[in-house]
This record gives sequence, C-alpha cells and structure tokens, in this order.
Amino acid sequence: MKPFVFQWQPDGSSLKEYTIAGQGAHHVIFIAESMYHSLPPDVVVAQACAHGAPNDAKGEADVVAWLKAAAIVAQKDPVAYGVLNKMGNGLPSPHHQEGYIVHLGDHD
Repeated sequence: MKPFVFQWQPDGSSLKEYTIAGQGAHHVIFIAESMYHSLPPDVVVAQACAHGAPNDAKGEADVVAWLKAAAIVAQKDPVAYGVLNKMGNGLPSPHHQEGYIVHLGDHD
C-alpha cells in the first residue's frame, strides 16, 4: 500500500499520509486487504504486528486497534474472523512468534 499512499507529486514531494487508528494509513489498508482476501487469521495478525509487537499492554492494544480498523474497512467481524480473542479486546492466545519476527523484519 505504500506506493498508493506515497504517490510522487510534480514538485518531487509525496502525498501526505493520513493516519488510521493512530498509524499510517498504508498499514491499516494493507491489513484490510489481507482480511478482504481471507488470508489466514494468523497471517493477518503477524502482518498487523509489523509496526508494533504485542510485548506489553500498550503494544497489544495498538495491534488490536489496527486490526479493528482494518476489519471495518474489510467489512469483517474481527472476532469471528479469528484475529481477536473472544472478548474482542486482545489478540488470540497464545501469541505466535511470527508477529514478533515480522515486527523485527519491518523495522530493521
């Protein structure tokens, strides 16, 4: 989604990226695209962790917010889809290592 949100302008600048759920729009739109195409929930959660790992309560809350926002865009129920726990307030347990690996790969 980065090429979509960071389009070059004639003056050499790129479009301003808006935020969704406190994160760059490209991140949430990317998650929504994966949900829309019904990728496995574990894969979607791992992708959502690219911009933040669920290391603590705030980190998990951020990932949950991005998943909820993406679910709205994709018109999916995040609990029924399997990307959130049954209460809808956290990630499914136990956390999978793929999310942490994707996070490390995205920021290094």
